[in-house]
Amino acid sequence: MIQVYRISVPKERLLALPKDERVLLLLLGYVANQILMFQKLLTYATKLNPKEEIEQHATGVQTHMLVRLAVGAVSEAWRVVTTRFIENKLQKDYLELLDDSGRTAFEELIPNCVPCDS
Repeated sequence: MIQVYRISVPKERLLALPKDERVLLLLLGYVANQILMFQKLLTYATKLNPKEEIEQHATGVQTHMLVRLAVGAVSEAWRVVTTRFIENKLQKDYLELLDDSGRTAFEELIPNCVPCDS
């Protein structure tokens, strides 16, 4: 069972955010939803067990196509993180707000990050 969280953010509070932060928040939400959608589709597709050989091949090809689309979505998500966070002044502001485990996770993700080395 998937746990869904509802976070109410009034429009006025979104508009109060600086443009860079607002854009990043919305883009991260979008890419997270996109990746989760592909995860669900792939979970469903890999549970299929057709009896006929032709259906097995078709299912395999379709699953392969879903994997390729999911990899593309992850690549786009990485580009959002890179261009809108890592290469942006937002990184410096928000990295210091992370707890130790969050900072460690970020440093493992970005081993050569200049602010992480300082």
